Amino acid sequence: MEQQKRAETSNGTDQSSTGGECATAGDPVDALVPRDVGGDTALGFVIYPSSDQPYEVYSVHHLPELPADLGSSGTLTLTDDGGIRTDTDKAQGPRVFSFGFDEGDPLGTYKIDVYVNDRLVESASIQVVEPATK
Repeated sequence: MEQQKRAETSNGTDQSSTGGECATAGDPVDALVPRDVGGDTALGFVIYPSSDQPYEVYSVHHLPELPADLGSSGTLTLTDDGGIRTDTDKAQGPRVFSFGFDEGDPLGTYKIDVYVNDRLVESASIQVVEPATK
């Protein structure tokens, strides 16, 4: 029996699905986020499983351009379409995934595709902007 997972994107939108359509250029932006290097602001998502069964999750991030340094402690790979794919994590129960900003990360529209058990469950487009000056 296929498990349904619920993914919540960083903009607080709660969506449930076992599949979905990828966002394309020109799709609306789901959130506006300041690029706060070394600060409290990050991009991310939460997985809320519908059961207590283990699952595998990874994400593919499409940035306006590749940063000079990916600054990750994990293994990242480039996809054929220029996205950055995270390692596959094995999880059970709710799980938070967050990705902070590094110096040199580009401004513009980021798209995050979240996969659970190799199925696309959510896509979000996020506009990353300069933070307001203090």
